[in-house]
Amino acid sequence: MRINELVSKINDIDGISAELDDVLVYVYQSSWDRKKWFLLISVTDSPEEIIPSWSNFPAVGFSEMAKLFALVDEFLKTPFKNRLQRYRVPLRGLESDNGPQYLTTSDGVNYFACAYNPRLKQSFTESEFVEILNFPQFKSTYWESLFRGFIEETTE
Repeated sequence: MRINELVSKINDIDGISAELDDVLVYVYQSSWDRKKWFLLISVTDSPEEIIPSWSNFPAVGFSEMAKLFALVDEFLKTPFKNRLQRYRVPLRGLESDNGPQYLTTSDGVNYFACAYNPRLKQSFTESEFVEILNFPQFKSTYWESLFRGFIEETTE
């Protein structure tokens, strides 16, 4: 389960809310402020992934708490590399008989346009995307605005 998906599904539970910052998901009773969290979930690859605060435990029903803990369990069972949101960059205007073209790499150094191919890397995390934009061949405001204008979230 991806981080954004976890936050969204927690927010769908009656009486419970979640907010994400850079490294933590704050889970709290909806009628309270985030500062009164009862569960912190680390989104980094750290051994201490959950921190409860029993004094702030919410007054919500058993079924809501069961849903929450099932979501947290599913999230923790997801390998870290699969938790991060991934993005791909369709290269508009470049079409082939195989379909739309995407920014692609096979080695993390050379980038090219290619139709969807599961054997090649065509989706990137936010940090990988920032790293790509810092490569000399993409170091210009033109590439950044082009990529950011077309970037799309993917579940692949």
